[in-house]
Amino acid sequence: MQASDKQSKEFALFLVRLSGRQMKRSKPITAPAVMAGLFQWLNFTEMVNHYPPDKLREFADAASKFV
Repeated sequence: MQASDKQSKEFALFLVRLSGRQMKRSKPITAPAVMAGLFQWLNFTEMVNHYPPDKLREFADAASKFV
């Protein structure tokens, strides 16, 4: 979060977006938002590594019936 290179800033913004939190324009990146996004990212990568793509499509189809 404290790194100032372009790639680190881009990844921090990605994590904030993944967190789903609304941010102020004056402070687009906060530590709690980055941590929440990181938690989402780790859960997502674990899920993708655990289930094959066809099973994930089945889950997505099942979830779309509830929405």
